[in-house]
Amino acid sequence: ILNSRSNVFLQFIKTWISPAIELVLISFIGRRFYVANKNAKLSGINNVDFLTHCRIILGEVIGSEKAGNIFASEIGVLYYAFVGRKDKTADNQKKFTSYLENGILLILATFLCLFLIETTGMHFVFNLWNGTAAWILTGLSLYTCLQLFAHIRAIKARLTTLNKDSLEIYNGLAGDAFIRYDNIEKFELSGAIPLDREVVRMALLKGLEKHNCIIYLKQPIQVTKIFGIKKTADTVLFHVDNLKDFTAALNLKLTP
Repeated sequence: ILNSRSNVFLQFIKTWISPAIELVLISFIGRRFYVANKNAKLSGINNVDFLTHCRIILGEVIGSEKAGNIFASEIGVLYYAFVGRKDKTADNQKKFTSYLENGILLILATFLCLFLIETTGMHFVFNLWNGTAAWILTGLSLYTCLQLFAHIRAIKARLTTLNKDSLEIYNGLAGDAFIRYDNIEKFELSGAIPLDREVVRMALLKGLEKHNCIIYLKQPIQVTKIFGIKKTADTVLFHVDNLKDFTAALNLKLTP
């Protein structure tokens, strides 16, 4: 059929079958998000983290957790770049920001501007050699810039949260960790890196992003890093702006 002179069958797939499949998939995912959000609200959770539920849903749809995490990461880039909004509910009791005091947004914005300038310059250079290659490299570079822009917006949208039974630590698209309070061995305010521990830093640029909090765990957990990559850790390093209120709120949760 594919080698026939008339491409009626291919045209039919392109015109009707492919859009239908995309529409069904989008509708299915949208429905699952609606149900997840509704169930969360009934359980007393006001906000459902988009990326977390996207990973779960796509993992179920595709049948593979790793593949679901990869696709969810790409969808998360588009969502936080164009749709996701800044979470303005930080109250320093249950929700805490992590970007106001460390200057990370300025650092990332600087990198983004440098990438855009470099992309423009390299496009003209490569275009002198091969126009097609120039546009391919430019497209890849622009998508990298989009990912960085989405990460900047995600930092504002995903706040570190103290829930009823667990601590949720987010750093934009760079990583997130879910820690049950009964699994916390010790909490420490420090910028040091513990030795002889399986350490995971909740940072995208490890050399430029400093941490001020360390959580030691009784049992290792799986921390989700960028692109849905899982890392095992028994110590989590992260940054919080309001240390005094965060310490008081976390100690209250840890008190029997």
